[in-house]
Amino acid sequence: FIFLIVLFGGTYLAPDPQSGIMKAALFAVAVFLPYMMARLFFKTYKQIWIFLATILGLATGIAVILVAMSVSPTYVDGRLQLLQADPIPTATLLAPGLIIAVIGLTSDLFGRSRKSKAFCIAATPLCLYGVFLSGVRGPLISAIVGLAFYIVLIRRPRVLAGMVVAAILLLATFNIWHPYAVKSMPNIGGYSIEAVIQGLSTQQRLEQYQAGLTLFAQRPLLGGGTSGFAQRTGLGYPHNIFLEIASEIGLIGLIAFMCFLGSIILCGLRYLVIGAARYDSKTMPCLLYTSDAADELDGVD
Repeated sequence: FIFLIVLFGGTYLAPDPQSGIMKAALFAVAVFLPYMMARLFFKTYKQIWIFLATILGLATGIAVILVAMSVSPTYVDGRLQLLQADPIPTATLLAPGLIIAVIGLTSDLFGRSRKSKAFCIAATPLCLYGVFLSGVRGPLISAIVGLAFYIVLIRRPRVLAGMVVAAILLLATFNIWHPYAVKSMPNIGGYSIEAVIQGLSTQQRLEQYQAGLTLFAQRPLLGGGTSGFAQRTGLGYPHNIFLEIASEIGLIGLIAFMCFLGSIILCGLRYLVIGAARYDSKTMPCLLYTSDAADELDGVD
C-alpha cells in the first residue's frame, strides 16, 4: 500500500501526469489484484495444486502451438509471437511451466502414475523449446535459478546426482551438439555469451541503464515522476525494475519497493526454517502451504 501511494503520488512530478496515473493504475491491477486473489483463494493444498496444474497445462498448450508455428513454411527465423502477444510475457509463462514440469517429474506433485510422469516428460522439452522460440533470455535464466534452488531444497541425492551427470555430459560434448543446435534450433544463437555481451539488445540496455542513472542522479529523492523516464528520455523503459523505480520515484519509492520484496523473502525463509523439522522429501517433495500445516506452524514460537 505504501508503494502504491508513492507510485500514484509520483504522477504529479511527471511531465504528463495522466500518463503516470495510467501506468500506476496498470501496476495496481497487474500486481495487487493477483496478490489479493492469492490471499483469498490459495488457502489449501488442493487450490494451489489446481493453480499449478493449470499453469502447466496452459504453458504446454502454448508451447505446442509455438512448435507447430515453427515448422510452418511461413516461419523463417526470429521471435515467434502468439496472437500478436509480446514474447516476453509468453516466455514468462513458459518458464514456470518448465519448472512445474520438472517438479512433477521428480516428485509426487501430480501423483506417481505413468500418465502424469509421461506428461511431465513431454512438457519439459516443449516448454524449454518454446522459450527458445520466443527468443527471450530472462525467463530462461530465472527458470535455471529456480530449478537450482529446488534441487538444493529437496535434498534428494539421486536427483542431484542425475542433474550433475547431465550437466557434465553436456559440457563434455559441447563441441559435438552445439553446431547442430545452432543450425536446427531457432534463436539459440541469441543465448550465447558473445550475443549477451556484444549483442544489439545489450547495447540498447546499457544506453537505457545510463539514462536511468543520469535521471536518478538529477532527482535522487523523488525521481522524475511516474512514467517520467519515457517522457524525459524517449527510451521507453530502463529494462531494469530497480533503475526504473529509482529514476521515476526516487529513493523513497526504491526503499518502499525493497521493503516490499524484503518482507516476502523474510516470510519465505521463516517458513522454510520452521517447516524444515516437518519436511519429508519422500512424502512431501514440494513445500506447499496447506491449511493443516498453517495450523501447526501457528503454534511454533
